[in-house]
Amino acid sequence: MGFFRRLIYGKKNQYEEQISNGEDGSFESQIVNVKDPVARNQYVDTCIEQISEAVDNIDSLTREYETVTTYLTDMEELEALPEPNMQEIREQAAKILQLSMSKDSYQSRQDRMKESDYRRMQGLEEEVQEGYRKLRDAETYQEKVKQDLRRLDGEKHACEFRQRQWAATITNTRGMAIICLVAVAMCVLMLAVLQFGFDMDTQIGYLLTAAAAAIAITVIYVKHVDAKAEYEKTGRTINRLILLQNKVKIRYVNNTNLLDYLKLKYGVDRAETLNRMWEQYLEEKELRQIQEETEEELRFCNQDLLRTLRQYQIKIPEIWPSQVMALVNKKEMVEVRHSLISRRQSLRKQLEYNRELAQKAQNIIKQIANDYPQDAKDILQKVSGKI
Repeated sequence: MGFFRRLIYGKKNQYEEQISNGEDGSFESQIVNVKDPVARNQYVDTCIEQISEAVDNIDSLTREYETVTTYLTDMEELEALPEPNMQEIREQAAKILQLSMSKDSYQSRQDRMKESDYRRMQGLEEEVQEGYRKLRDAETYQEKVKQDLRRLDGEKHACEFRQRQWAATITNTRGMAIICLVAVAMCVLMLAVLQFGFDMDTQIGYLLTAAAAAIAITVIYVKHVDAKAEYEKTGRTINRLILLQNKVKIRYVNNTNLLDYLKLKYGVDRAETLNRMWEQYLEEKELRQIQEETEEELRFCNQDLLRTLRQYQIKIPEIWPSQVMALVNKKEMVEVRHSLISRRQSLRKQLEYNRELAQKAQNIIKQIANDYPQDAKDILQKVSGKI
C-alpha cells in the first residue's frame, strides 16, 4: 500500500491529519502537504500542541482517576469493618445528619428577621426597652395633647358663637333705644297737638308717656349693659383659650419632634412596631445561638468522624462528612458506589482517548523526522521545549 502511495504522491510528501470535530470524538481526515516546509512546520507545531495538551489532560485525569479509585477502596475498607466498628461510624454519621438537617431547617426558615433589622436591634439592645417606653409615653401624650387641642378649639368656637350673639344683642338694644326715643317723641308731639290745637287736657298722657319711656329705656339700658359686659367677658375667655391653645401647640410640636426623632432612631413607625421587632429580635437571637451551638457541635462531630475513619485506615476520610447518608443507609452507599464506578469508567475512557491522541501525534512527528532528517534537530528542540 505504501508503495502505491509513493508512486502516486512521491516520497512521503503528504500525510493524513486526524482532526477531531469536537462534538462526538470522531475524526475527519485532512491531507497535509508536508513537502512544503511552512506547512510541514505548522503541522509539526500542531502535533506538538496536541501532545502537550493530551499530556496535561492525562496528568489531570490520572490524579482524578486515582482519587476515585481511592474512594472505592475506602468504601471496600468500610464495608469490611467488623459490625461494632461500623455501628460506631453509623452512629456518628447519624448524629452529623441530624445536626445538618437542623442547620438546614434554620437556614430555610421563611420568617427569619432581616439582617439589617437584626443588626440595628443588636446595636440598640441596651436601650431598646427604654426607647420603647419613651416612644409609648410620647404617643400617649401626643393623643392627650390632640384631645386638649380639640377641646380648646371647641370651647373657643363656642365662645366665639356666644360673643357674636352678645354683639347682636348690643346692636339690637341700641336700635330698640332709638326706636323707643322716636316713639316717645312722636307721642309728645301728638299730645302737644291735642293740647294746643284742640285745647285738650293731655297731662295724664304726658305722665303715661314719661312712665312708659322711663321703663322701656331702663329695661333696654340694663339689657345693653349686661350684653356689653358678657361680650367683654367672652372676649377675655377667648383670649385665655387662645393662650392655652398656643401653650398646648408648643407642647404638641415638641412632642411631635421627639416622636419623629425616636421613630427615626429606631427605624419604626410606632411603639408597637418597635416592641414587635424587639420580641422578634429576642427570638432570632435565641435561634442564632442555637444555630451557633449546632454548627459548633457539627464541627466537633465531623472531626470525631474523621478521627474514627483515620483510625480504621481510611485514606481519604475528608469526603465522608458530606456523604453521611451513605454511611447510614446501605442503599445510598450502593448508589454512591455506582456513581464512582461510572466516573471511573468515564475517566478511563478519557485517558485512553488522550493517550491514543498523543501516541498518534508522536508517531507522526517521528515519521516526519525520519523522512526529513534536516528538520530532525529543530523538531527535537520544539518537542523538548513544549513537552
